[in-house]
Amino acid sequence: MKTTLEITAEPLPRDLAFLGESLTAFNDGDVGPSDRKPLVVFVRDEHDAVVAGISGYTAWGWLYVQWLWVDETLRGKG
Repeated sequence: MKTTLEITAEPLPRDLAFLGESLTAFNDGDVGPSDRKPLVVFVRDEHDAVVAGISGYTAWGWLYVQWLWVDETLRGKG
């Protein structure tokens, strides 16, 4: 089989979907369904403004963190 390497900052949506579907099929066969669920937690102040938050998902009994942010005024306070 001859292969080529393609580097792009603008992949086709169908190609990204293929990667996701292929990895899901492999993982399901190898370790079982992930039961993936999104999870977002916000910390709000008394004015309902977001002062911290975490975004990610749970899968295979693990928490995967994509984004974590804490307002500078709250950092280092435990």
